Amino acid sequence: MSAFFNLFDYTVFVIYLVILMGMGFYLKKKASGSLEDYFLGGRNMPWWVMGFSGMASYLSLAGSMVIVSFLYYMGPQGLYIAFRGGACLVLVVMMVWSGKWHRRSGCITGAEFLKFRFGSDGASQLSRVSAAVVGFISTIGLLSLIAKGLGVFLSMFLPYSPITCSLFFVTIVTIYTIFSGFYGVVVTDVIQMILIIIGVIFICIMAVNKLTLFGGEFETIVYKITNNPEWFSSLPSLKASMPSGYETYQYVVLLAAFALLNNVIFGTPAGADPKQLACRTDKDCSKMTIMWAITLVVRWPLMIAFVVLGMFLVNNMFANLDQFSQIAVLIKTHLPEVNNVNWTDAVSGISLHPENYAELVSLLQSLLGDNWQECIIMLDYYGNINSEAIIPAVMKYMIPPGMRGIIMIALIAASMSSFDSAVNATAGLFTRDIYQNLIRPKAEIKELILSSYVFIVVLVTLGFLMAFTVRNINDIWGWIVMSLGTGMVVPSTLRYFWWRFNAWGFNAGLLFGAFAAVFQRALYPEMDVKIAYIIIFVATLFFSVVTTLMTKPTASDVLENYYLKVRPFGLWRPFKNRLTESSLRCSGSEHKRDLWALPFSLIAHVTLMLSSMQIILRLWYSFAVTFGIFVLCVIILYFVWYRHLDKMDYAMDFQES
Repeated sequence: MSAFFNLFDYTVFVIYLVILMGMGFYLKKKASGSLEDYFLGGRNMPWWVMGFSGMASYLSLAGSMVIVSFLYYMGPQGLYIAFRGGACLVLVVMMVWSGKWHRRSGCITGAEFLKFRFGSDGASQLSRVSAAVVGFISTIGLLSLIAKGLGVFLSMFLPYSPITCSLFFVTIVTIYTIFSGFYGVVVTDVIQMILIIIGVIFICIMAVNKLTLFGGEFETIVYKITNNPEWFSSLPSLKASMPSGYETYQYVVLLAAFALLNNVIFGTPAGADPKQLACRTDKDCSKMTIMWAITLVVRWPLMIAFVVLGMFLVNNMFANLDQFSQIAVLIKTHLPEVNNVNWTDAVSGISLHPENYAELVSLLQSLLGDNWQECIIMLDYYGNINSEAIIPAVMKYMIPPGMRGIIMIALIAASMSSFDSAVNATAGLFTRDIYQNLIRPKAEIKELILSSYVFIVVLVTLGFLMAFTVRNINDIWGWIVMSLGTGMVVPSTLRYFWWRFNAWGFNAGLLFGAFAAVFQRALYPEMDVKIAYIIIFVATLFFSVVTTLMTKPTASDVLENYYLKVRPFGLWRPFKNRLTESSLRCSGSEHKRDLWALPFSLIAHVTLMLSSMQIILRLWYSFAVTFGIFVLCVIILYFVWYRHLDKMDYAMDFQES
């Protein structure tokens, strides 16, 4: 361990942990004033601060390791696979309409929003509880993703297993999140964002310097490693060459189109993020999300810079990549109990404790030489380079001591920011929608916050236990987004766009979708994510609509209150026809601006991410075209949408009957 870190690295590391823990205890009193203080920061935090916090919360280490996997094999085209989640296209929908719709409700949680939409009867109560429970399941999956990535990353540096490494940092982030609530989440996220920016600048400079010195060799190295002649292209391929374990992602255009549509659908319920609910005005809500999206773009030059450095590293470490499949077979032969799930722990154990595997180690040394320990950690179950290990490998072998601690903390900070945001939001669901709503309606604030403390410990424990039952990070990412997410999003979206949709339809769709996703995960984990998505989507839509039509509509007074405050578009004709002329005109203008803004916002978001990678790779012609499209979209957005944001502050009224 001492070979990889010097005194400066350790000092920075200790200071970072002390600041996090100190911030948690410092903000404890401020966060304990009320539930709004604990879960939404009292709704008085500046929009730009929450935008910075959002950037840090979405830039997870585990998600970044998955993105690097696709960029490693596909080049800039890997962005299109990341449309499924890592590109965060949902931010565009949150920016133009879903964020302000949720903010207008005045609710503290997304599940409480259901009471606002469906009323207070038994079906509505069930929908509120169901949404909270499904939220718990979703967060457990997300926490397992973060914990898995953190463990894989840290075990490359420390003489401990991935489980041990993950447990240490999960414990730290849990403690400060418990005590400081939303205040601590936002403040520590801003601190961690600064660290992330420092890391981005340093890694990008390293990659650019490498390309400046060896640029002529880079194209040859890329083709040698990936066998992908279209690696430098920014246009999506009809069919890309992918390694074993990633074959399902070879149809890039189809997947990108599929995921793009899915993001538009997912984006509407995504507006229930606490940072959206905590904004003071509609305009602040949109500006906060713009800041969130723009600052999040730093992920892409960082990821492609890691890929560039990873290419040079792999080329230097391995003279013969073909022998990797032979080594994988060798390990499986000597350790027949090894499978996809425990592969990472197995090779880590061989590397850390070679004395327990004398015969196997002797064979590995004869094939790989003295650096066999470093080599097998870079090997995946299928006998390929473990592309999910590119980030930790670059950190370990290419970052000099002195900067290694800062970069490592920046990457850990990315995971911690995602972790604390998810934990805080889900604790709100339990405390507000389960404990206060059903168990102790008259509980005082101290008791409510104490209940959130206990729940957070249980939630994090379950997420941690799940983390080490998955094959790899990409495995759990795909399930969260494509299976579990689908079961949640269909009923969660219908409630905004169809007046007739009621609480019973919501309950049927949500519970069936969650059950189907868990059933698929337990019994058919190998099912193609696209097939699982289609089956769950269609079945959930069917159950939602049929159940709605078989039951009574939501009370008219509840729907009137919801429609006048939220002002959604969609199938709301019975209520739209009753609006006054001025209300109808204002509402119609707002809806048209929002719908026109969507395609230009999506294009601007994607081209900004692409152009940031093209700069690092020095693809100047592609950059000129891509950035030109971005500028054009921004100009159109300003005139069509942004300059009208102040006009959103109006009240709607019905005609007198």
